[in-house]
Amino acid sequence: MHCSDVLLCGSTSWVEAAGYLASLLVFATFCMKTMLQLRIAAILSNVAFIAYAFFDRLYPILILHSVLLPLNVARTVQMLRVRRIVEQASKGEFTTDPLCPFMKAATWKAGEIIFRQGDYADRIYVLAKGSVRLNEIDLVLGAGELFGEIGVFSTAHERTQTAQAISDVELLWLTEGELAQVCHANPALAFHFLKLSINRLLANTGRHLPAHTGRMQALESPAASAVRRMPNDASRPNTSPGWAAAPPDLETSIVNLSAKTVG
Repeated sequence: MHCSDVLLCGSTSWVEAAGYLASLLVFATFCMKTMLQLRIAAILSNVAFIAYAFFDRLYPILILHSVLLPLNVARTVQMLRVRRIVEQASKGEFTTDPLCPFMKAATWKAGEIIFRQGDYADRIYVLAKGSVRLNEIDLVLGAGELFGEIGVFSTAHERTQTAQAISDVELLWLTEGELAQVCHANPALAFHFLKLSINRLLANTGRHLPAHTGRMQALESPAASAVRRMPNDASRPNTSPGWAAAPPDLETSIVNLSAKTVG
């Protein structure tokens, strides 16, 4: 066998191996559970297909994967960039600087209502000067704080609180559509809004829970507590001569009295 035949056979085997590898990588993309892993597998399959098509002169396949390779690389770089931005945002503090070019100014006098609970929510606010109270939870906001975002992000688009100016205030506001544009251009800002909304909801839940528990304890009448503390028939000592069981009609009267007290 001549040297050229050996080289040709070796080259053919290498090209076939590249083709099989490319096919295997394409199959692997269907088994990936995350988009980043899928993109990496797609890039490797593009490289293998380009090598296979080039040496075997399969030009349609060569053109296809020569176009897909830079596209997959660009998408992978974009995903890595978003991941890095989100990681940095999770460690940093919230800033409204990216919102400022899109925001408009408005003023309210002390005592005026900015929005009421149940109003339609179509904008968010940043407090530039003064102080604002959220009446339902008795929370006072200071300069630099953002509010009104929960109603905007909710499906019903309803205000969950009533915001009232404590002093003369200056607010900066932004519509929902403008906010969507800013968040699309700045993924870190969208992540900050997600954290802010969750923290606000958790804080509101923490404020309401003790009050709800206190009301339930206040509604609990002494008569109802006494009925629960009374032993049942099975636990009453029948052998004691000093024990006298309460008549059934007396227990019924106590329960009815308890129900009227709670209602």
